[in-house]
Formats: sequence, structure tokens, C-alpha cells
Amino acid sequence: MFRIQATAVLLVLFITLLLLLGIGAAQAEDALAQGFQSPPPECRPDVYMSWMGGMVSREGLTKDLEALKREGVGGMLMLQVPDQVAGIVQWPYRDYPGKIKCYTDEWFAMVNHAIGECDRLGLTFSAVACAGWSHVGGPWVTGEKAVKILAVGRRVVQGPGCFEDVIPRAEAFYERKPLLPPWSADAEAWRKRKESYGDYYRDVAVVALPAVESGQVVLPEKILDLTGKMDDQGHLRWDVPAGTWTVLRLGCAAFNGPNYPAPVEGAGLESDRMNPAATRLVLDKMLGRIAREARARGYRSFKGFDTDSYESGFQDFGEDFIAEFEERMGYDCTIWLPAWHDKRLVIGSVELTGRFRRDMLQVISELWLERFYAEIRRFADAEALQWMIEPYFLLNIDWRTVASRAHLPGGEIWIRERPGHADFFIRDLIGPAPDAAALYGHKIVWAESYTAGSENSAWRNDPWLLKSYSDTAFCRGINHLVMWIFCHNPFGDHLQPGLSTGYWGTQLGRNVTWWPYSAAWHCYLARCQFLLRQGLPVADVLVYPPRVEAVPSPVLECAPYKQTVSNEEVLLERLSVKDGRLVLPHGVSYAALAIPPYKDMPDQRRITPQALRRILELVKEGATLIGEPVPSRSVSMKNYPDCDREMAALIAEIWGHTNVAKQGERRLEEGRVIWGYPLTDVLDEVAGGPDFEFVGVATVPPKDDQRPRYDFFHRHTPDAEIYFVANARNDPLEAVANFRVTGQRPELWDPVTGQMRPLPQYEEVKGRTMIPMRLDSQQSVFIVFPKKSGGREPAKGKVNVPAARPLARLDGSWQVAFDPKWGGPEQIEFTSLEDWTKRPEEGIKYYSGTAAYTKTFDAPRAALDGRKAVYLLTFRTSV
Repeated sequence: MFRIQATAVLLVLFITLLLLLGIGAAQAEDALAQGFQSPPPECRPDVYMSWMGGMVSREGLTKDLEALKREGVGGMLMLQVPDQVAGIVQWPYRDYPGKIKCYTDEWFAMVNHAIGECDRLGLTFSAVACAGWSHVGGPWVTGEKAVKILAVGRRVVQGPGCFEDVIPRAEAFYERKPLLPPWSADAEAWRKRKESYGDYYRDVAVVALPAVESGQVVLPEKILDLTGKMDDQGHLRWDVPAGTWTVLRLGCAAFNGPNYPAPVEGAGLESDRMNPAATRLVLDKMLGRIAREARARGYRSFKGFDTDSYESGFQDFGEDFIAEFEERMGYDCTIWLPAWHDKRLVIGSVELTGRFRRDMLQVISELWLERFYAEIRRFADAEALQWMIEPYFLLNIDWRTVASRAHLPGGEIWIRERPGHADFFIRDLIGPAPDAAALYGHKIVWAESYTAGSENSAWRNDPWLLKSYSDTAFCRGINHLVMWIFCHNPFGDHLQPGLSTGYWGTQLGRNVTWWPYSAAWHCYLARCQFLLRQGLPVADVLVYPPRVEAVPSPVLECAPYKQTVSNEEVLLERLSVKDGRLVLPHGVSYAALAIPPYKDMPDQRRITPQALRRILELVKEGATLIGEPVPSRSVSMKNYPDCDREMAALIAEIWGHTNVAKQGERRLEEGRVIWGYPLTDVLDEVAGGPDFEFVGVATVPPKDDQRPRYDFFHRHTPDAEIYFVANARNDPLEAVANFRVTGQRPELWDPVTGQMRPLPQYEEVKGRTMIPMRLDSQQSVFIVFPKKSGGREPAKGKVNVPAARPLARLDGSWQVAFDPKWGGPEQIEFTSLEDWTKRPEEGIKYYSGTAAYTKTFDAPRAALDGRKAVYLLTFRTSV
């Protein structure tokens, strides 16, 4: 009796659990559908809002923010720039009545007003971390606290004999780009301010190199360290050996690179990347004050800040750099520093000099991470702000690790309407932010979006042009757009379109012609961003090592397989193996680890013994490694030459021999190693085929366009598989879509309309779902496989894309109304639809604005049937 009752209780509990799980799954799917149709505020796109010099007004800010709210934008990221932003030199205005000078009490009051209005309207407020679009800098930074570089002064000395004289210091270092015309009043003010910062310089070492002919190698043992023989004034006393010697006075000097472009009141030096106190000073003076004043007023909309572009040069040195280098790398870098300063100089050998330069980059990157970026994160956490960063090329920093420390890693999307450039400026300026998000579990990956030079911006860009760039970015892993740039208009609406940000950016604003009609566009972006934040990103290949160079390039040619590039920290500390897959702590996993070929730069394939040892451990635990053996030389001079012997032993253990055949495969305990075969062929077997592809459609673009014909992105959740699929070209695409999903009924979710409908026409073949699809020009959709739909059979006799039947053709004349205030006729008849620029009337030919078209016609009877959708379509011929 007891057993029967216990069994009954367990059965009831089991049924209850199943019901609860079913209810939970249904609620999750309902929440997904509701969020898609009506995206929450945090999923709306944001805008950069530029404040042009001192032209800021309360009334204008209120109107601008109300315009953002009205059209479905989520918030603003404030950017303070000069009165004018030109391509190379700026021509700022002199003082004028009503000017709001940067960093004055009046300026901070304007910021408070903007935050208060964001509170009232339900928008968010963020700001670039300093005036201009530089990283972290301002007028509070003296030379002592500014960006530092290794500075080298030199003197040629002849021996033998006793030398007693001064070794000259390196020349002073100033900004690397012209900021102001030398004859402007602000240029004179800037010169005076620069003098007040002080010409910071400290000696760190003195070395002597024997003179060699061009191309000859300097032996390390021939380089003499003379540091103890020079006094504080640079006076050297030295018994010179025979021969000709070059004496180098190595110093740590302020680079004096300013935050750019900034009003003269907000301009100063960029903070020392290896001095946390200098960075905290800048952050506290601007962002800290804004945060304190916002809290005092009870405001809640101040959410975060952006450390933006890299305009001040690359800090490669600090006062304690030599000591830090030796502690981290195990050898003294003093005698090697001349080869860092002079890239033509070879010490020991090309091989050893290359290793030293790599070690320099490693130590520089570590110090930036520990003393600069870690301090920014500490500040952000202390002020309860979200730190946004744009990690991309230009500086040889370990950007994936840096991006992981920010709350919101991001990139850039540039508009470049030139053949062969569009995809480059999306792919490479987005940079490693999506990788960092996948590796460390960040939910949001943002992008400064639609930036452009004047030849690709002005007032030309509209949502139709911008859409393909947005979709391509979504397919790269971006899921939050901050549109560049909405220019604050302090004036009344009688001046239209108002101010612009000048040379850079797609010009947005409350008086742009299409802005009052942009709510649907912003809703499209919000729907995409909502779904692209769900669950986890899906990719097949983890790539290591990353390429180390200023301008990145594709890592693996493995389309249509998605890849993530790993940094060393993740390889060493965050990866494990489960069921043959490489798994990260937050659940992202990969079918294989691949070593890229880097055929154009084979030395980029070199890694450290520590990294190769971890790869061996992962393979033994069950991982699949794809790739040929790496060079047996370590990438570093740390622990040289023992490091190379360890590398050779590890290669022999992983690949079976130091002299490896061109092709092969071998088991290694639980895992295996494969090399020499076409990568896509290997992935077809290891990953089970591509995650998604259109059958019969080439992925290779035509020669005149670098954008692929289509692209996709996949997110996995416990309740659904979510695919974003985009047609990137201006012609329709009709083919069979092939998904690596089975047992779930597909649905099409349209981010333009919010419509969700099942796709009745599909077939499951060998573990894949095949769906006939048609995408119109530049159309993008979500194909969603809800878990609750599992096991249903395809609906017979139904199609995915019902045929559209034309009901009537609207020929003949149209009544067109222009706005006379802007020079157009109040009412005119067009005998047919035609290009305004072809009209003889100047008020139409040169009209810029909105016109209303009116036509009366008899609706076909079928159009009155409420059971069917009826569309009014217009067609245009491309020219």
C-alpha cells in the first residue's frame, strides 16, 4: 500500500513538473513574441548627439529629445565638438553672444537639463568620456600626467679616448595632426595652453652601439649600458673603446597629444595610459561631476559613457617600464630598446629582434590593460555607469581582452559607397567586439553606426541606403546601433535643416526631411536588436592565435562557417571540453579549434609554449584541432632558448613528429588532430555541415562588390533557434534555405511589420531543415524554430510565399502638393510619376522636402475583401 501511494505521489509530481515546464516554455516563447512585436525601450537604437562648440540651448535640447522619443529612439550619447568639424583643420568661431563654453558651470547646467529631459521622456543619456571623440583627455592633464613615449637622443662618439660632454635629449614631441590654422585666435590660445603643460621628460637609460653599415646586425654583447655614467643634466663621462659609437640617451617623454577635436576650452592632453591617477583625474572632472549632480537631482537616465577614438598616439613607455618588462619577461630590455625605437635596427638577428618587439607589445598591452582600462572599469563601477568601448585596429593592443573588461564592447559601421570598400569598412571597423562578447558572455555588442566622410554623407543617406549596412553588421554580431550623428539644433525650426556636424557622419536631426517618418525604421532596428540579444551566439570554429597587426584581415576562409577568434587568456583559463566540443563557462561552444594558415605572414602563426601546451591538453581531453604545425620557434624571447626546445617537443607530441606530412589525421587520447585538408571539407564532417546556407546560391560576390550575396547570424536559446537571414544585394533572391535544425517547425518573423507566421512548406533531410524562400531586394527576416513546435508535420498543399496577384494599374495623372514655404508650388498636376530633377519648374527641380501625392480611383472589388491584404506598390527604374 505504501509503495502504491508513493508511486502515485511521484507520478503526480512528475506530471506537475512536466506541466510547469510546458507552461514555462510557452511563457518564454510568448515573451519572445511579445518582445519582438513591441520591443522594450532598451532595445531601441540610440544616437550620438553632437553639441557644436558653444551653440547649445535648453529649448533646442528639449525639442531634439522630444523628436527622438517621438520617432522611437532610445537615448542619446552626447559628443562635445568645436563650432566646426572639418576634414583636416577646423576653423572655430571666436566668442559670440550666448556661447556655452565647455566645462563651465553653465555647460554642466546644460548637461543636467538634458539628463532631466531624458528622465521626463524615458530616454537614456550617455556621454563620450571627454570633449572631442578622443579616448580620455582634457585641460586638467599636465605633461607629467600625459601619454608617454620612448624618446631617443643621439650622438656619435669616436674612440679610443675619454668623452666628457652632454648627450642631447630627444626633440620635444607635440600633437601628430594640425588642429587649428596657425593664424586663428584659438590657435594662439592653444599654443599658450600647451606651453603651460610643461615639456615633461625623464632619463631612463644610456646605451652605446658600435657603428654598423646599413643592414648589418649589432650583436647584443657589443651594446654597452652607460646609464650610471651620465648625470641628471645629460653630462656623460666615458672611456670610449676603439671605433665609432652611437650613444643613445633614452628617455620617457610626454607625447602631448590632445583630445581631438575639442573646443579650445575643453582641449588638453590625453592621460597617461600607465598612470591610473591621471586617468581617474579626467574621468572624475567631467563624468564624475555629471554623475554627482545627476544623483543630487534624483535623475536616473544617466547610464554610461564611451571611450571613443584613438587620436593621441600610441603610448609605448613609462618611467618604470624597464623594471616591469624584466619582471614579466624575465630579461632586461635596456640594450634592446634601440631596436624598438629604430625599426630598421637589427640586434642579434632578425628572429630575436622580432621576438623582442613582440615582447614589447605584450608588456605595453598588459600595462594598458592593468593601469588604464582597469581604472576606467573601476571608475564606471563606482559611479554605477556602463562603460562602452570601441576596440579595433590602429593600436597593437590585446583588444579582445580589453573589450572583455568593458560593460559594452563595440565597433564602427562606416558608409563607403565605393566598389570593394563597403564590406571592409563594416568587417574591420567592427573589429573584435563580437569575439569578445562570445568569449566572455557579453549580451550587447554595440556599434557607432553610419559614420562617413563628406563624400558619403551630407544629407544623402536615408534608411534604404543604411539598411544593408545595418543588416551586414547584424550578421557580424552587432545588436545595438548608436547612430552617428544627430546634430543638436539650438535654434528654432525656422532654420532648417539646422546645424550639421560637418565633414564626418550621416547627418541626422529633427528637421531632416525623412526624420518625422522614421519611427518604422527605428522599430525595425529595435525588433532586430531584441531578437539578436536572445540566448547565445552560435559559431563553429574557434581560431587561435589572432593576427597581430595594425590592420586586420580575414582569419579563416571557411564560409559559410562562422568563427570566433580567441585571445590567450580565454585559451588558457576559460576553455574546457565536453562531448568533444570546446565549451566556455557561459555555454557558448565550438566544434573545433583551428590554427589559421596566415600564408601571407607565416610568422603570425607563432605562439608561446604555454599556449601550445594548453592546446595539447584540450586535444587530449577530447577537442578537435585543425591546422598544420606552428613554427617550432616561440613567438617570445622569454625563457630563450629553452622555450624553443619545449616548442619542438610539444609539436612532436601533437602532430606525431617534427617532420610532419602535408596531410594527416591522428588520434590523441580522447581528441584528434587534422591537417592539410580543405578547411570546409573538414568542417563538413566535424561540425555536421554549415549552420545555414542557401542551396545553389554562390557566396562569392561579383568582382565589383565585396558584399556577399547573403549572410546570416544564429542565436540559440533554451526555447528557440533564431536565425537572422539577410539579402545584401539589390536584386531578389529565391532559393532553398538549408538549416542545421530538425524536429522543429519553422516560422518567419518579419522585423519590418512584426508579423509572425508559420512556414508550411519545408522538408527534413538528413538532420537538416530545407525551406523554400524568397527574399526581395535587401530584405531581411528572422527564421525562428520554437521548441514548442517540435514534431509537427509540414502542411501539405500550402506554400511559404503566396503569389501576389495585381488587381489594377494606376496610370494617369496625380495631384502633387509641395510646401510653398520652401519654394514649391502649393498644388500641381503630374501627368505621370516622374523625377523632380527633370521638371522645368525651379521650385520643383531644386525642391528639398516633402510632397503629398493624391489620386482618386475606383477600388477593385477584391480590394474590399477584408480577408486579404492589399498593397499599393510603386516601381522605379534604376539609372
